[in-house]
Amino acid sequence: MLTDQQELSSSAWQRLVAELSAPAPDDRTFLDRLLRVLGQVSAARQAVVFVPMNGERGELIVRPIALWPSPTAANPGSAGGAGGPPPLLAGDDVTRAAYAAVESGVSRVFALSGDGGGFDPSGASERGHVIALALPSEPSAQGDRDAGAATTDGAPTTPGAANAPEPKSAGPAGVPGSASCPGAITLVIEARSRGAIQSTMAMSEVVLGYIHLHSVRGALRRSAASFSATDGAAKLLAAINGASTFKSACITVVNTLARQHGADRAALAWVRRDACTLLAISDTEHFDRRTAVLRKLEEAMDECLDQDQPVLFPAPPMDEDAVLGQAIVHCHRELAAGDARLRVCSMPLRAGDQVVGVLTLESRGGSGPAGTGIDPGVVDRIQATLDLVAPTLATRRRDDQPLPIKALESLKTTSAMLVGPRHTLWKLAAILVLVVVIFCTLYTTDHRVGATAELRPLEQRIIASPIDGVILSLREDAEAGRLVKAGQPLIDLDTSELKLQAQEARARVVQAEKAMAQAMKESKPADAARAQAQADAARAQESLFLSRIERSTIAAPIDGTLVSGNLRDKVGASVKLGEELFRIAPLGRMTAVVMLDETDLLLGDDGQPLIRPGTRGEIATRSNPGAGFALTVQRVVPLAQAEDGKNRFEVWTTVDEPASWMRPGMEGVVRLDSGRRSLMWIGTRRVTDTLRVWFWW
Repeated sequence: MLTDQQELSSSAWQRLVAELSAPAPDDRTFLDRLLRVLGQVSAARQAVVFVPMNGERGELIVRPIALWPSPTAANPGSAGGAGGPPPLLAGDDVTRAAYAAVESGVSRVFALSGDGGGFDPSGASERGHVIALALPSEPSAQGDRDAGAATTDGAPTTPGAANAPEPKSAGPAGVPGSASCPGAITLVIEARSRGAIQSTMAMSEVVLGYIHLHSVRGALRRSAASFSATDGAAKLLAAINGASTFKSACITVVNTLARQHGADRAALAWVRRDACTLLAISDTEHFDRRTAVLRKLEEAMDECLDQDQPVLFPAPPMDEDAVLGQAIVHCHRELAAGDARLRVCSMPLRAGDQVVGVLTLESRGGSGPAGTGIDPGVVDRIQATLDLVAPTLATRRRDDQPLPIKALESLKTTSAMLVGPRHTLWKLAAILVLVVVIFCTLYTTDHRVGATAELRPLEQRIIASPIDGVILSLREDAEAGRLVKAGQPLIDLDTSELKLQAQEARARVVQAEKAMAQAMKESKPADAARAQAQADAARAQESLFLSRIERSTIAAPIDGTLVSGNLRDKVGASVKLGEELFRIAPLGRMTAVVMLDETDLLLGDDGQPLIRPGTRGEIATRSNPGAGFALTVQRVVPLAQAEDGKNRFEVWTTVDEPASWMRPGMEGVVRLDSGRRSLMWIGTRRVTDTLRVWFWW
């Protein structure tokens, strides 16, 4: 025990100072080292570190987290070595002393009572004392603290004179309150004199001051790590900005990070449709995502994406890193199943509040402490670098996308401000559908019934053969497509036989007249009457033959165009009475015969059909669909015609101003106005009518 201040220059004290001054790799190692030195300096039987925490009802309690000497070292079979709570000497008194130091923030000395009934107010104790040292929260607070905190009015405080208020309940359960310091260290020592206790407290306070040195070193390490991460991120950003494409930027990221941290492989995936798609692997230009190893790699990345936090396998203990220790590592375990030394870490790339990608590092050692590979500290540094790099990568990806996708992404980003960042496109689609439904329900427009139609001339004549005969000749304009005038000769029939028959009839007339005159001269009235009858019959036959001769020249009955008839190859051929030779029609007036389906014969609110004489419409022919011509309904034929398994009605219309190029037989599409209707009614009319027929509404 170093209780004499003159022994500060001794070799034992120098060893203790060197041990405390040496850098510690982590807080746990330094804490164990500090407890050991405090125990040696104070010759304590036991040293315990207590930390404050809130109880189940919000009250302040203290909990032991470290113990010297270690229970496993003193007794390997102890309960403390099995993971249970450390065995405390004079547990109730030590806990109450730690509670008092934590609550007041001042170091105190207490006498051990040993019966659990409280501190001995006399300060005299044959069982020993408890020195409760309040841990400093920061160097300034420690500097302001009175070095003789355990003294009163400048006089040393004896164990019996510094009795703290006893907690209302023994053990860890304390009274409600708030901690004024981050913790306390209790030293259980044997019974000593007042001066020895004062010296022990002074030496312990000096040793406790090395906490500040460790804190400063930790802050320097963190600052250096932060600077290193910032410097690495700056270099990485420069390399990304120098890449020509987004894919080359991703390759630069994985190659740089793998080289900086000594990883065996680094891979980067981008999030597409809530799943990771592998884009780049370090030192690999081409790869096949369908291989089993890369599928496992993408599954590990998806595991990190789902948890939205870094994932490290093997996971560190909970007391070392609570975030990494509680992460799910099933897929990472599968990825590292083939190599027991392999450590795998996946970290999300965040651009704003959204995870846009995942980076996975695989290492077999060399980066972490003692060559164990990637450790939590490395993960924190890489995550800090990725937080700086990810927005730049997201910008490069947007810049490399085609213009329509850029517009869609911009729309999605803008819309996220209105409807939220999750399922933005689906929400926009739902809003758009709702707006369209409301618009279609309220907006009305002209409803037009569509059907096919055929152009026909409004007036048409058939030129037929007036007699049985032989075509002698055709006039110049006697062919289809020619314009002709009324009375213009078209065909000449052969009349030679008719002329002979007419002459023969004339001869019979002359002969009968002579016979009648002879009978009257001979006073034979009967013979005269018979001759008269024969003369009349012969005269009638002559008139018939002369009439046929007159009609042998066939002329156009009206002005118009010959729309059918081709007789050039029939010259010299015989024709029968009534046989069609030509069709003639004036093309200045056209009609369109519409074949309207019976489902389109709509009824208005008054029960009358909407398609009726006087209904207006428009026709566009197939030969010139770009031009529309107005038409008017003239009549609706009441008898339906079966066509293609449907009932259709003929609707006769007239084209108001037909074009000169229109010809009979042309087909077109007609739109007939049936009144104003809402877009919803127009779009659902046929479906509604079908359902009404099925269910007979």
